[in-house]
Amino acid sequence: MLRGVVVVAIIGILALYIYPSKKSDLPTTDKPFKTKNANRIWAKAKEVLLDSDLRNLYDELLVKDKELLQWKEANRNKDVKDTAGKEKLLAAIKSMKEKYNLDGSGTSSASVTPTKFKDSRLQSVWNEVSKSPYYHPYELDVMLQEMDTLQSNLDKIARETADDSSSSKPYKKVDKELKKLNDQVQEDIKVLDQKHKATSAMMRDPQILELWNYALDKKYGLTGLETANIKEDLRHMYSKIMKQARFLARAQSFRKFDPEAREMGIDDGILDPEMQTIVDGQQKIIRKWYLSIYRRITGENPPNFDVDSLH
Repeated sequence: MLRGVVVVAIIGILALYIYPSKKSDLPTTDKPFKTKNANRIWAKAKEVLLDSDLRNLYDELLVKDKELLQWKEANRNKDVKDTAGKEKLLAAIKSMKEKYNLDGSGTSSASVTPTKFKDSRLQSVWNEVSKSPYYHPYELDVMLQEMDTLQSNLDKIARETADDSSSSKPYKKVDKELKKLNDQVQEDIKVLDQKHKATSAMMRDPQILELWNYALDKKYGLTGLETANIKEDLRHMYSKIMKQARFLARAQSFRKFDPEAREMGIDDGILDPEMQTIVDGQQKIIRKWYLSIYRRITGENPPNFDVDSLH
């Protein structure tokens, strides 16, 4: 009888090793990885994926988690970061989210999870960008990672200056380094805020907004990185639009003080032929940008667009 019980017990133990439970295979903590990117995806995945998919995702996240740490270590002390390598890693993570359908109705982990920053300026910027329609989820994830790093640096500064005193002479060099870090963090926050304001201003142009909405349209299937690249091109196009607007304003102001034009009763809005030729050339450049970006998004020419007129 006892021998039979022992045999059954041994078989049971062997079965645990040969056929392990998939649930016990997986980490129970919400943050099993060392990077925030991987942990955000994991937290979302645990809510919606089956164990078999979780197992596969976990293995893939382990690899990306390690690669992100390696990139961070390799670029820690570099003045010029390997941004191309970082974008490639973030694009791979974005593709992973799409593969497992973790970005749902176009919202990212960044917008799904409420994020609070202790620094009021960071929180203010995040409140603006997270609610704005002018960002792809990929851009929000990239921005969130950057803001997490800035908050971590602010926390470091707070910790290392908490016990500082005027008598701590040996730490004078450290204080200078912390001040330099703090100045850089404050400047980076300022740049983030300015960049968001510039993006909002750019989207007030109807041509820019139209192209951006095409880029966000899922039927065209652009990846997050591709959409971010489209936005960079839109910034170039917008600079051409603003250059033309400034030139046109100056040309029209000159026209007001043209005595010959006043004598002939020419309207202030009508430019002299030389000025009009310049404006027409600028408009042609803007239309070329529009055509190029539209083609990149849709693979087609815009409807009712005279392509031949640009040659």
